[in-house]
Amino acid sequence: MQSFILVFLLTICLGNGEDLVGRVSKSIQLTCPHASECGEIHSIKWYRESERVYVYSPYSQFSNPESFLVGRSSVIEEEGSSNLEITDLQSTDDGKYRCEITYLEISENCQAVFMHNLVTTGYIYRTLQQIYSDLYDQVIKEKNIGLLYKAFPRSVVLKLGEDVLSEVDRDTMGDTSTVAGPFELEMELSFTCEVSEVKPAAVVTWTVDGQTLDATDSNEEELEGGLVSLTSQFNIILQREHLGKQIACSVEFEGEKISTMSVELDILVTPLELTLTLASPDLPVVAGQEAGLVCRMDGGRPAPQLEWQGIEDLQLVSQDLQETKEEDHTYSVVSSITFIPQKQDNQAEIGCTASHPGLPEDSNQVQKLEVLYAPAVELLFVNETSSVTSEGEQIKFICSFEANPLHDILVNWYHDDNEIPVDSEDHAISLDLVTREASLTVLTASRTSAGAYKCSAVNEIGTTETETHQVDVIFGPSSVDITVPELTEGVEGTLECKVVGALPPVHPTWIGLEELETSESVSEDTDENGDSVVTSLLTFVPTKDLQEVEIRCRVEHPALAEPMEYPAVLDVLFAPIVTIEQRNLTVIEGEDTEIVCSYEANPLNGTTITWYKDSEVLEEKENLTMMINAEEGSSILLLLTPARVMSGEYYCEADNARTGHGQSQVIQVQVIFPPEVELEMKADDTVTLDDEEYGLLIENTDSDHNIELECVLKDGNPLEVDEYAWFKDGELLEDCSECANGTLVIPAGRESSGNYTCQATNLAGNGDVSNYALVIVYYTASAGQVMSNGEEIFKGGNATLLCELEDMGLPEVTKYAWKKNDEIIEGEEDSFLNLYDLGLESEGNFTCTGVNEAGENHGDIYYLDIQVLPEFIVIPEETVKITEDYQWVNLTCQVECYPLCSIEWAVNMLQLAVEKKDKPSAVEVDANEFSDYEVMETAKEEEGSGGNPEEGSGDIPMENKDENQELGLFVGLDSIEDFVDGVIFVVETEDVYPLLDKNQFESVKSTLSLNLGNITRAVLDRYQSANFSCIVQPRADTMFQEKQESNIVEVESNMFASTMLIIEHAPLEIELNIEDLTVEENETIDVIECSADSLPPPQIIWRKDGEIVSETNILEFSEPISREDKGEYTCTASNEYGELLMSFNLEVLHVPTCSVSFVKEDDYHILTCVPTDGNPQDFGFWWEYNEHTIEGDTQDDVSVIKLENVAPENLKDYVCYVNNTLGASEPCFVTSTGEDMIIYIIIAIVAALLILVLVLAILYKYCRNKPGPNEEKSPEKTNGVSNGGGGDHPKPDSSFYDKLPFHGLKTPPKKVLNTMDEGLIYADVDAAETYSYGPVSYKNASMQRAKKKKEDLAQAKIADSKV
Repeated sequence: MQSFILVFLLTICLGNGEDLVGRVSKSIQLTCPHASECGEIHSIKWYRESERVYVYSPYSQFSNPESFLVGRSSVIEEEGSSNLEITDLQSTDDGKYRCEITYLEISENCQAVFMHNLVTTGYIYRTLQQIYSDLYDQVIKEKNIGLLYKAFPRSVVLKLGEDVLSEVDRDTMGDTSTVAGPFELEMELSFTCEVSEVKPAAVVTWTVDGQTLDATDSNEEELEGGLVSLTSQFNIILQREHLGKQIACSVEFEGEKISTMSVELDILVTPLELTLTLASPDLPVVAGQEAGLVCRMDGGRPAPQLEWQGIEDLQLVSQDLQETKEEDHTYSVVSSITFIPQKQDNQAEIGCTASHPGLPEDSNQVQKLEVLYAPAVELLFVNETSSVTSEGEQIKFICSFEANPLHDILVNWYHDDNEIPVDSEDHAISLDLVTREASLTVLTASRTSAGAYKCSAVNEIGTTETETHQVDVIFGPSSVDITVPELTEGVEGTLECKVVGALPPVHPTWIGLEELETSESVSEDTDENGDSVVTSLLTFVPTKDLQEVEIRCRVEHPALAEPMEYPAVLDVLFAPIVTIEQRNLTVIEGEDTEIVCSYEANPLNGTTITWYKDSEVLEEKENLTMMINAEEGSSILLLLTPARVMSGEYYCEADNARTGHGQSQVIQVQVIFPPEVELEMKADDTVTLDDEEYGLLIENTDSDHNIELECVLKDGNPLEVDEYAWFKDGELLEDCSECANGTLVIPAGRESSGNYTCQATNLAGNGDVSNYALVIVYYTASAGQVMSNGEEIFKGGNATLLCELEDMGLPEVTKYAWKKNDEIIEGEEDSFLNLYDLGLESEGNFTCTGVNEAGENHGDIYYLDIQVLPEFIVIPEETVKITEDYQWVNLTCQVECYPLCSIEWAVNMLQLAVEKKDKPSAVEVDANEFSDYEVMETAKEEEGSGGNPEEGSGDIPMENKDENQELGLFVGLDSIEDFVDGVIFVVETEDVYPLLDKNQFESVKSTLSLNLGNITRAVLDRYQSANFSCIVQPRADTMFQEKQESNIVEVESNMFASTMLIIEHAPLEIELNIEDLTVEENETIDVIECSADSLPPPQIIWRKDGEIVSETNILEFSEPISREDKGEYTCTASNEYGELLMSFNLEVLHVPTCSVSFVKEDDYHILTCVPTDGNPQDFGFWWEYNEHTIEGDTQDDVSVIKLENVAPENLKDYVCYVNNTLGASEPCFVTSTGEDMIIYIIIAIVAALLILVLVLAILYKYCRNKPGPNEEKSPEKTNGVSNGGGGDHPKPDSSFYDKLPFHGLKTPPKKVLNTMDEGLIYADVDAAETYSYGPVSYKNASMQRAKKKKEDLAQAKIADSKV
């Protein structure tokens, strides 16, 4: 009741405010004036009735529309005002609006509230008096929304089905027209006319071609504010009479027609038959004369489309298209073309195609052209050449033609413009209308057949003739004559060739004298018969080479099938030419020889021959005979058993009575004979055996003691030796490198002994064999070969060596000699050598020889190879430890054995896969390669083991060792793959030299270097306590044997030594049987175990916050969990090599606790609720006062409420609750003394009285000073709480609290409400119970503003005083 009185008084005092009228869908601005002298604005709020719709703060740069203005409102700043602009006005926006201004500085002279009355209208609106009356009634009756009496339609829409044909709105309202279709006949159409948001309802009328018809269906929908939307439907079945008619929808509003929307119906009509005809059907189409075609289609709607086909090649003159709309609203379309036809257009097909939506497919008509034209002729010459024919051949022409019509055509032939009769005996003429060809054949061509030929063709349209074709007839010569005179060598002569009677005349050519230098002259003439005569004269100087050479005169002519040739033979006279076939003849003494003198001449008869020796004529003798053959032109001089005196210069001469004299060349004749030789011997030593003197040689002595034999030349011709031959014991020495020389050196070899002779050879042949010489050679026995007795030789046993000789020497041996390492073994002259107690020093290189006058001959070296059965020298320790990551450990085995054995490595008796090599490679090993690693030596030396290979090895010459048993420092580095990542094995193998001072033979030393990398679980699983073994194996399948008593037995080939690998390591893995744990307070949990793997075993300790809570691997909570148990628990596993930690977090959930404190600022009590503990810290707050729930201002996990006019003793009634997901805290109260409460009560009473007096004074002054109708009344007084801006907020009704989060809850919720209803209303700056004057922070801002203003004034005064 009090609220109603206050609102009524304010309404009377402030007036009704400014009246505003806005068009629906448009925009409008509500002004909120403010004066600059009032100072800076903190905020402005707009309300419609009691509902806030906009908050604007230029001070905080905050602008926020609310409620129904969200998305269609904003603030426009102008000079002196801030305007609220509302866009897209709705009919529901009617009502009274007010703006409230809050300044930073309070002034009584500044108006802070302004009101506006907003009425929306569609088109027609009421008078202001009606509006004032309605608004007055609205205030008295406490209505929320004003009433709207009339509204112009928002829009009118005409649809066909769902398609919009026309549409107008309030701004474009009026008439429209459109066309729809095409449609088929008998189709049913449904039109809809929609009128939206009109008041009162409009009237819709349908007409067809001006005739009003009833609607098929109508519908009216009521909207807010009394608005309605109308929908009218009109259905129609199309008939032919509807063609071109209009259907219209008319809308009347308040008795006035405001819009007519019409649509013309376009109905589809199928056209009639398509026709295609000639423009002049009665006239023929003649080539070169204009013609036309017409294509027509009638009775269609829309107009059909016509298109021509096949006119691309026509010679068009014009093309026309005419479209006519008939009275029945259909169309007739005519398309015509005019063209000049050509002969190639005959039988051409011209088409016309019509397309139309009513046709199931395009319609087509075709007109075939019949074009008449005069003949077209072409003359073809059928002969092989184009214009020349040989006499006697046939001449044939073909005349091809085209014409229309063809049946009456006539073809004529012409020769030199004279028509050839059809019945001519010399010609054959034919005509074929099927092939369109006529032919003319000249049966036998003669010289009169030459000339010009043509043909012509005639029909009813015209006559055409061809060009002429010229034909020539040719013929060959009637005779060819050749004349050849007698010729003499060196004298110029002339040949003649004459060709008579050829057409055209022909020039002959000469064949056979192409290589000579000739000159030719040619002349042309005619004889008495008029025939052509061509004469060719060829002049040249003949040589004897042309004697009996055939020449020819050649004639080529087009009339001849092939060229004609006429031959003749030349006869050339020349003097004799004499030659001797031999050159510098060599004759062996006693062998018959002939010399041939050849000659040639023309004539050949009458020629004589004479022979000469040393320029003297030879006569026939007993040993000299001459013979002549005149037919062949030769003379032979025969030398019988020539003697040495017949050597000399020979030649011959020829004489001819007609042509003259000729002489041959001179030749040298030489008579030769074999050489004669004598053998001489040069020897330093001789010996007489069986009364014969021998040259003596000792085998394998120096070259100064060799014997030299010389074969001395005594006579021969030529006096020189081409080759020497040496004989031993009558056999030719064929393989002797010096046998071809005159001197032979006899080497000191046993094969040199024998009887030697020689023989010499020159050009004449082999001479006689010389006298002989005797040679003998002494030699040693064959090389001694050392052999064993066939038994195996072992260290510590005995051996016997034998010396074998294949040849006892010349003279035979009588004793033996032995050597060891190239030193003579004194006192040993037998053919055998005994050795006892074999050891390392017993090994060596042994040789033997037989001894005679020729000396000694030691054979091949025999190396006494002593075998050694395998025996360990060095083996690993029984156990080996690894204590660090990446630590290198070496395991070494050394075995004495010969032949050398091999060492293999195995893990747990599984052999490691090492890539084998035929021999270890001799490499240099860098000792620094492993310097970065700590190496644990694990080998122990057995008695007698060796180290440095240089010690004691000088007595064994390495160069004399068996090549197949190499000895030296051989190192093989082999990388061994393993399936565990990071594990490295390196095997280093070396063959160790023997040690003479220890009687230690060769040995093999192998070191396995292993690095397990990072000690992981995989490494431990694989190698912890693993047995690494070195296994002795024979090399290259060698089988070790030893002699026991008299039997030979096999020794076990697999010897091995093992060591166990112990890996000591820090804890490698640590495990907890739980992960991070979250429990609620007072719950119990099972024991927690911690385990780790290490060697030595680990010590396990549990810690919390650095304090030890357990010294075993078990962590146990004996009591239920409390919040003090919360924290991180760490398990530490350690041994001497390191430690490993693992933690888990124990999270204890519990409800929060809180405390409430308050401070007093002026007339306010500010209560602060702070949570003191709680997990999780997703805190929610609420306050209770007398069973009412209040929501405070929550920031940074603190809730604050600000109370005004509350007695101190009542503060205890304000209770705070804090909750999280586990539940709510116990209630938290304000604690204060009774004295404080009395003071608070007194202060509250005084403050309430002052505020009441102040509010009444402000209302009185404001009403009295109201400037006019544009100023607004003050807000209502609510709950006695005054607004610092001069007005109070309206108190929301009870529905406000109905939507608060905790409304209806008798007790606070145990957990935070996580899902909120979007319709919840939250207490904000307008709730009078939780806010006191002004928005949040308004008082602080005002106080700061006032303080700054005082400071500015003080600074100004100081400045004035200084001035």
